[in-house]
Amino acid sequence: WDEKKQLAVDSFTYLGIPDFAAFGFRLVPIEPPAEPSPGDPSAKGGGEVEGEGGGSAKGAAQRNPYIGFEHVTEAVWIMGVPVPLSLALTADGVSMPHVDGNGWRVEVEVSHAVVGRVVTYKGDVRMVS
Repeated sequence: WDEKKQLAVDSFTYLGIPDFAAFGFRLVPIEPPAEPSPGDPSAKGGGEVEGEGGGSAKGAAQRNPYIGFEHVTEAVWIMGVPVPLSLALTADGVSMPHVDGNGWRVEVEVSHAVVGRVVTYKGDVRMVS
């Protein structure tokens, strides 16, 4: 976390060099969909959010007003040197927590301002002990 810039920072080791590259992300909370009013003809189901491995995140959404976040690239550094976003790769996406609290469902698009999309990936990231 970069307190000064209010960004979540993710850094990577490359060629054995720690923090070779780093991305600073602005985190944008995602709120659960609004509960439909009783008798609303467009209402389908009970407003529950499916999580990885089945189950409902409705209870978790009631405890926490957010169900995940978008991460938007705001800064990039190579070996500590800021790189203008017009020259850098960006890695924007969405992260949603697993219902069991032991991982995240991620969808990320890595792109460049000139060449466009470089790669996309989505899948589950699990904590291991």
